[in-house]
Amino acid sequence: LAAVAGSEAALRERPNFATLYCPISPAYFTKENIQCMRRWAQHGIPITLLSMAMGGASAPATLLGQLVVINLEILAWIVALQILHPATPLLYGSVSSVLDMRTGILPLGSPERGMINSGAAIMARYYGLPSMCGGLSTDAKEVDVQAGFEKAITAFPLLIEGASIIYGVGAVDAGAAISYAQMVMDDEIIAGMRRMMEGITLHDLQEEVAMIRRNIPRGNFLREEHTRRTHKRHWQPHLMNREPYEAWMATRVEVAEKARTRARELLTSRQPDSLEAETEAEMERILRKHLGPDFALAG
Repeated sequence: LAAVAGSEAALRERPNFATLYCPISPAYFTKENIQCMRRWAQHGIPITLLSMAMGGASAPATLLGQLVVINLEILAWIVALQILHPATPLLYGSVSSVLDMRTGILPLGSPERGMINSGAAIMARYYGLPSMCGGLSTDAKEVDVQAGFEKAITAFPLLIEGASIIYGVGAVDAGAAISYAQMVMDDEIIAGMRRMMEGITLHDLQEEVAMIRRNIPRGNFLREEHTRRTHKRHWQPHLMNREPYEAWMATRVEVAEKARTRARELLTSRQPDSLEAETEAEMERILRKHLGPDFALAG
């Protein structure tokens, strides 16, 4: 990675990736994790201190009690990291949820996940730290109604509380798989949420008041120049269908199919830039050193 960046100095000046470390909740830190974290810190790589405390299993079942464990783990990481390498760039992170007592799994699409991780975002803001929190999460296995519902309820609380990074774009099946179509769908969800986060702008209302007086009672604002000038601020979806029923019946293309079509278009129309031959050779040398002499980069 330093080779791709150009040099170790260039990597330190402008890191092209960040790493993350999770304790074994509640608050157990392995020797291997600490050693790895120390090595990344030596190179100035940003580190996300990530709690995965499970409410009802590795943390109290109450959300407030769970948040205490999350905060304890992250603050312990911060203290250790700053002792080893002061001023190491770091993020306050949580991808926690609660134990489903019926199935024994950690559901990532639960309302509690959005609630507890938004609490972590609040704590990060309190300490003046950037945050990375788990949201846009779903236990659904495909692009469907369940996925949309769960991603919305786990992401929007994080937007409200100002999480710096919301993790989960494209993830399905509790993070066990990535769907390109879901990535496209998530982009639509995020765009709508961002529009909502803009809120209602406060401004001088003289023009609107004069227009209202002209049009009441039983007036029409469609003909107003003000409407032509300002309606473009309204959000327009790319995937969602707003057509009348008859128009929809003519094609009956489901939103999920639109997302799959768009994903295929993006994958076939855009190619990543190639690495320089010297850079690729250096990467292959490093990887062979660690993964074996038979390793070869794809492509």
